[in-house]
Amino acid sequence: MLKWVILIVVLLIGAGVVGWKYVSPKLHFRPQTMLWKTDKIGRGDILVVVTATGTVGPQRTVMVGSQISGKVKEVRKYSNDRVKEGEVLALLDTEMLESEKKSADVRLSQVRAAISLLKVERENLAIKQERQKSSIECKTISVARARGTLELAAKNRQRLQDLMAVDAAPQTDLDIRVLEEANSKRDLRLMEIDLEQAELDQRQLVADARQLDAREEQAVADVQQAEAALARAITNLGYATIVSPISGVVLQHLVEPGQTVAASFQTPNMFKVASDLSLVRIDAQLDEADIGKIKEAQEVTFDVDAYRSETFTGKVTLVKLQSEQKGNLVTYPVLVEAKNPPDKERPHGKLLPGMTANLRFVVDRRKDVLLLPAAALRFIPPPGMEPPKNTGKDGKEAKKGGTRGTVFVADEKTLLAARPVLVGETDGDLYELLEGEVKEGDEVIVGTK
Repeated sequence: MLKWVILIVVLLIGAGVVGWKYVSPKLHFRPQTMLWKTDKIGRGDILVVVTATGTVGPQRTVMVGSQISGKVKEVRKYSNDRVKEGEVLALLDTEMLESEKKSADVRLSQVRAAISLLKVERENLAIKQERQKSSIECKTISVARARGTLELAAKNRQRLQDLMAVDAAPQTDLDIRVLEEANSKRDLRLMEIDLEQAELDQRQLVADARQLDAREEQAVADVQQAEAALARAITNLGYATIVSPISGVVLQHLVEPGQTVAASFQTPNMFKVASDLSLVRIDAQLDEADIGKIKEAQEVTFDVDAYRSETFTGKVTLVKLQSEQKGNLVTYPVLVEAKNPPDKERPHGKLLPGMTANLRFVVDRRKDVLLLPAAALRFIPPPGMEPPKNTGKDGKEAKKGGTRGTVFVADEKTLLAARPVLVGETDGDLYELLEGEVKEGDEVIVGTK
C-alpha cells in the first residue's frame, strides 16, 4: 500500500513539473535566451515627406546625327569626352560633296554668262528699235511727198483737160499728165507699202523685246536656281563636319571611322550628347494621391543605390499637368533638379545618368514633437511570446486623424508588454507620436539581437 502511495506522489510531482514548464512561458512571457533591441522615444522636429522613385538624367540630351549620307572619315570624340558647343565630333568624307560643289559653280558661271549675252542682245535690240524708228520717220516723210506729187499731177491733168475742152492744148500733153498722175499714184502706194512694212518690222522688234524679257526672266530664274544649288552644295559640305550643338559630355558614340551612314529615309544617330552633368534632372512619377502636396521649388532629398549612406538635395522645377495612366494607377510626372559637383575621382559627378533615385519630397515640418521609431511599429513578437492586448485607458479621447498601432516594451526581466499608440506623419524613419501609453524617454522594442 505504501509503495502505491509513493508511486502516485512521484507521478503527481512529475506531472506538475512538466505542466509548469509548459504553462510558465505563457504566464510570464519569459524568453530563455531572447535579448531585445530597443530605441528611445525622443523629442524633436520631423520632416513630413512623400516618397517616390525617379531616374537620374542630364538636363538636356541631344541625339546628334548626319543630314547627309557618306562614309565616316574621322571620329574625334568618344564616350565620356567633354565637348563644347560647336566643337567637331566627327568628319565625313567630302570627295563627292566637293565634286557637287564644283558642278554647281560651273552651272552658276554658265547661267551668269547667258545673262551677259542677253544683256548684249538687249543693247542690239535697242539699237535696232532706234534705227527702225528713224526708218519709219523717213518713210512717213516719203509717203507725204508722194502724196503731194500725186496731188500736183492731178491738178496738172485737170488743167490740161480744161484746156482740151477749148482746144487750147494738144492731146499728147494731156496723155503725159494722165501718165504722170498714174505714176504718182503708184509711187504713193509703193511708199505706203514700204511704210507699212517698216511699221510691221517695228512691231516685230516689240515682240522680240517681250521675248527677250521672258528669256531674261528665265535666265534670272536659272541663276537663282544655280545659286541655290551651289548654296545647297556648300551647306552639304558643311554638314560633313559633325559638331556638338551643346556644351557637355558625350554619353555615347555610335559610329566608327570607315562606317557608312545613310540619311535617305531618316537622320542616322551618330552621338548622344548630354549637357553638363554638374546639374542633373530627375524624372519622377508621383501618385495622384500625393501630387496635391507637391509644388515647384519644393525641397527634395534623395539617395541612390551606389551611395546609400549619402543624402543628396534638390528642388522641384516642374509638375506636369499631363497625367500618365497604367491600369488603374494614375501618376503625374515631376521634374527635380539637383547639383552634382565633380571631384578628382569622379570628374562627371557622383550622380550618373540612369541611376535610380529614392526621392523624399519635404511637404511639411513638425517641430518639437514626440518621435517614435518606425521600426517599433513594425516589430512583431516571436511566436508564443505575444502578450495580452492592451486597449488603453477607457474614456480617453483620441486626437483627430492619425493611425493606430501597437508597440512593445520590456521590463528588467525582459517580459513583453503591448502599448497602443496613435501616430501621425512620418519621414520614413520616425513617426510623430500623437498619443499612447508611452512617453518621452521610454524604451520601445525595435527588434531582436
